[in-house]
Amino acid sequence: MAAKVVYYGTDAVDIGYPVANETPVAGITKDFWEKITIDFSKKHLVADDWADFYEIPERMFIYEMFAVVKEHDGQDNELAIADVDSDDNVEWIDNIDDSAIDNYTITNHNNTNGAVGGKFYPAGGNLYISAVAATEVDATILDVYIHAIMLD
Repeated sequence: MAAKVVYYGTDAVDIGYPVANETPVAGITKDFWEKITIDFSKKHLVADDWADFYEIPERMFIYEMFAVVKEHDGQDNELAIADVDSDDNVEWIDNIDDSAIDNYTITNHNNTNGAVGGKFYPAGGNLYISAVAATEVDATILDVYIHAIMLD
């Protein structure tokens, strides 16, 4: 049976900032990029499950996001990222091919949030990743980059 699995707050998820000229400072209202690394070798994701990997803070506006495969498990698991708490949703990114290192997938502008240029989360929310076409994701390491701004 399909089930939600919590990933944030475990050693399978690391949240930080990509290397840039400056690191965003809390309280300064400017857009920034945040980098979330999901390591499925530390916490496996079985088919039809979805992982709650990021808590969206209140009043965050997400412009876009993209995913880059750092390590792969040799199979195309067709991972998907959404803000909906269920399996196989693609509101942000669909068809993430984790069959090779450096494969990348950007926000699909035909999907719900990409089509309107982003989404505002006044009460916060969560991001989920699901294994759409996989038996188990057990070796992939994925970097997810989020372009966002905090609104006051």
